[in-house]
Amino acid sequence: MQKALSHFAILTVFALGFTQPIFAVTSSNRSIDWENANSSFNSENWTQALTELLASPSLNDSSYYYNLGTTYYHIGNFGLAVAFLEKANRIRPHHPDIQTNLRLARHSLSNKMGQGRLDPA
Repeated sequence: MQKALSHFAILTVFALGFTQPIFAVTSSNRSIDWENANSSFNSENWTQALTELLASPSLNDSSYYYNLGTTYYHIGNFGLAVAFLEKANRIRPHHPDIQTNLRLARHSLSNKMGQGRLDPA
């Protein structure tokens, strides 16, 4: 019973955590059209959202890495999702959206690879 409740809690967090639109970058040196990226994300056009994000990298911006990680998660590339969400977390530690999506990406990667194959570091 407790295992079923745990899975329900994870699915609930998943549903809530990944339905939020990507958050926009406020940096003045960014030229990406966030309306298009957000529209692609909301319409679940992950490939287009990824293309739009990769077209204008912002290397010191937690929002950029959060958006990349979340998009890679939806594509099913959990390794890159974890990597980019970790980068976002290093730039902006303790942000609740980053923490939630990072936890979900790690869980999905663990399920895909097997818990024993993941490096806890």
